Amino acid sequence: MKKLIQVCRQIYCEHQIYFNVFIFLWALFALSNSGFDNSEGVFHYEVAVQIVKHGELGFDKLPSGVF
Repeated sequence: MKKLIQVCRQIYCEHQIYFNVFIFLWALFALSNSGFDNSEGVFHYEVAVQIVKHGELGFDKLPSGVF
């Protein structure tokens, strides 16, 4: 067990800057991530469903909702 800790410590000392940069970037991502997908992918999916269901992109009557 002591040998394993020694080897890990040696690897960390040799590559300390890489570990620190990785930890910094990971922490930056984790702290700035909103936790949900706020991209427009949902709207693309809804448009695709509209095309498959009705065979066209538009509507004869304006529906209620996002569209």
